[in-house]
Amino acid sequence: MTEDELRVLGGAELPAGVVTFAGEEFALAGDGLAALIAFVRVPAEQDGEGGTSLAAIYELLSRVVTDFPRFERAAFSTRAGIGEVGGLVAPVVSWYCGRSHWPAYRLLGFLAHNLEEIDGQLIRAGHGGVVTLSARQACNVALAICLDGRSDDDRDAFMMDLNYEGDAADDALARLREWQRERKAATQLDAEVLTGG
Repeated sequence: MTEDELRVLGGAELPAGVVTFAGEEFALAGDGLAALIAFVRVPAEQDGEGGTSLAAIYELLSRVVTDFPRFERAAFSTRAGIGEVGGLVAPVVSWYCGRSHWPAYRLLGFLAHNLEEIDGQLIRAGHGGVVTLSARQACNVALAICLDGRSDDDRDAFMMDLNYEGDAADDALARLREWQRERKAATQLDAEVLTGG
């Protein structure tokens, strides 16, 4: 089996390794693991409001889009903002990692946070280390480490959390804000009832 076939079986969103932007197709480089690790390591203080900065997204794309100067011209000519350019992150991450964006991003985050230890474990086991892995293989190594020694129930719970399609922190914050709005409305209604207004 080829790496591309395994990516498709894993649920990659771009089976051809090509992204479409501003009506043009752009091929992705064969190896993107280092770029993905650098991307997930962007410190929170460099993030934009609630998301990754445009500069970090451009840095990722500059390292994985094979004809980045043409991509830049397309982005500039269409005056693309973070929404349009940032919309490429999910399919790019998905294609390299061979799975849906959110689980891939979480596994990359684990890998990036524990890179030296995982690399050392692979080298000690006789493997060439992380540098020899594709992003898909690196995510599978991270997953194997996370699942090692877990009970069946714990594995199921872990996989459910891993495969959650969304950002749990953002979703929780949105639910909190909705509850606060409802609470405020109820408090105002109580005040109106008490004052007769």
